[in-house]
Amino acid sequence: MTRQAVSKSGKRYSLHFITFSAILFLVILVVSSVAFLLSMQQIIRSNKADELLRLLELERHKLETKVNSDIKVVLKMAASPVIQQHFLDPGDPKAAEIALKDIDGYSKMFSSASIFWVKDADKKFFLDGKDAYTVDPDDPEKYWYKMTMYETERYNWNIDFDEDLGVTNIWINAPVFGPDGKPIGILGIGVNLSVFINDIYQHHLGTADLYFFNTQGEITGSKNVEQVAAKEQIDKILGDGFLDIAKDLSPEEMRTFNTPLGKTAVGSVPALKWYSAAVLPDRLGDYKNHVSVVFVVMLAVIALIIIIFNIFIAVFLKSLNKAMNSLQAASRYKSEFLARMSHEIRTPMNAILGMSELALREQNIDRTHEHVATIKKSGTNLLSIINDILDFSKIESGKIEIVPSDYLFASLVDDVTNIIKIKVQESSLEFKVDIDGRIPKALFGDEARVRQVLLNILNNAVKYTSEGFVSFVVRGTTVDADNVTLTIEIADSGRGIKEEDIGRLFTDFVQFDIEENKGIEGTGLGLAIAQNLIIAMGGDISVRSEYGKGSTFIVTLPQGISRKETFDDESPASIFKAPGARVLIVDDVSVNRIVAKGLLSMYEMQVDTCVNGEEAVAAVQAEAYDLVFMDHMMPVMDGVEATVIIRKLADERFQRLPIIALTANAITGAKEMFLENGFNDYLTKPINSLRLCEMLETWIPKEKKIY
Repeated sequence: MTRQAVSKSGKRYSLHFITFSAILFLVILVVSSVAFLLSMQQIIRSNKADELLRLLELERHKLETKVNSDIKVVLKMAASPVIQQHFLDPGDPKAAEIALKDIDGYSKMFSSASIFWVKDADKKFFLDGKDAYTVDPDDPEKYWYKMTMYETERYNWNIDFDEDLGVTNIWINAPVFGPDGKPIGILGIGVNLSVFINDIYQHHLGTADLYFFNTQGEITGSKNVEQVAAKEQIDKILGDGFLDIAKDLSPEEMRTFNTPLGKTAVGSVPALKWYSAAVLPDRLGDYKNHVSVVFVVMLAVIALIIIIFNIFIAVFLKSLNKAMNSLQAASRYKSEFLARMSHEIRTPMNAILGMSELALREQNIDRTHEHVATIKKSGTNLLSIINDILDFSKIESGKIEIVPSDYLFASLVDDVTNIIKIKVQESSLEFKVDIDGRIPKALFGDEARVRQVLLNILNNAVKYTSEGFVSFVVRGTTVDADNVTLTIEIADSGRGIKEEDIGRLFTDFVQFDIEENKGIEGTGLGLAIAQNLIIAMGGDISVRSEYGKGSTFIVTLPQGISRKETFDDESPASIFKAPGARVLIVDDVSVNRIVAKGLLSMYEMQVDTCVNGEEAVAAVQAEAYDLVFMDHMMPVMDGVEATVIIRKLADERFQRLPIIALTANAITGAKEMFLENGFNDYLTKPINSLRLCEMLETWIPKEKKIY
């Protein structure tokens, strides 16, 4: 095959692959979008029905309670002896003064109502201090006067709408009786229904439209007062036959169904002989939830993978055209890599798609969170694969950049060992760490790339070691006043590498003993990337290995010296064990709890965790803790509020209990704020292991420490 033929074949294959990828993504997009929208529509409508029923029941109950309460107060006022005396003798100024004070006292009980009264002796109508006027009982609009005076034994009510003010009032009228049992006047209140309806809209942020209507179908309460003024029919708004549906309801019954405006619920208001209806319209915003975010992220991940695959294929074919003499070997490596990548990507993608479907179906919120957590973990695995491919792509194109700067080598080593400790604990391996105390604490180099190299090699050691140990040894050789050479040895007691495979260990895409290692995740790019980064930083990497007994990777890395202080200059706190000590970690972020628990594991303490201040208050009352690490910003109840509550508990042990603020809030004055609110000390995130050890040395009881 000629060079030109290979080039044309590569371009044609690349074009076909890009076309196929685009079609595949479009098919996935269309099918998954249709399935998602149909599932979400059913879930949203079900949730809306539940929300509407709760809303109707709550607001109906509130309105009936208010009206019944107002009726009781009106009847109590009408039976007041001082008010009866004033109605009997309107000309007595002393009686008038006492009655007005009594009425004023009652008026303070109403938030949106006006008190009125009429004495039959003079027919004067008074309303909350406004100018009085004389009522004409024969006026048809004043029908309520004769009805209340001569036909009502306890109370009646009527409704009117003030077009000038746009206000709907419910008037509760009660006759005032004299000693002989004959009516001598009328007393009552006018309840502003518009205030009640506006309050509903404020509480529900305008998400639902609420209507009240009478047995004739006339709208008596609505946010749109023009509908009330025009006595508009409810059937015109919610569809023909809606009034008949409402009339068929029993007093306590409520129903939900679909109308042209959206999901609708209807119920009765027996106290007023009204009905109420609530409508939640269909909105695009209904689809803005965590499940939608997961779906969009899933599509974005699929698109990103397809794009990266296309980039990779283009890079790979370009390299293939330049390597005519190794065409067969390169083709074999490509096939092996694509087969492995297909497996590595399909595994988390299957979890993402499957768990997304389960999350869409699931009604139990706890199980939904469990599914989403699985999706997140699978997404993290995909991200790791994508990062390896992107790093390899940069290295191949010569665009890898080394950006040196001052950094704390002590902090870098601390971060790396903390991360690996957690992985080692999951595998029940022994993790040995030996750092040369003469190495300067502050160096000059690319901190991110050094960390990436160390984590790549250490992660490999943990992955391929099922039992035994992993060791991390760092030595430093001073070259001159400004430079030091780090010698890093990472050893394990794992599977080892065959002698014939060591020469190909740092080759792109290569992974050995496929059958033996088929349960281990990875792209096969990790060591190739590590070697290229080490070389780019002016260092070198080599390996010693005995098959079946383990491997040792040796990295030499030149770094500048930023400060002269060494590891030995740091005054470490004493390391001890405290198996009898009990510690509580309070943090709403699961990763933070895992990290903190991992850092405490070396002290062999009994560690409990909880996710908010409310749980923490209950936990310290149930168990006798020696120390509490309390996060600041948490849902339900934050750390400051929880600490204040704990300090107020009756038992003296709650005043002595050491509580340490564990927080990312490191601004000026934060420590003082925590100490003023009952905390004993203050530890910032990310957690410094030396500072943590000092905290434990200070606050853990001496009798529980074993050195």
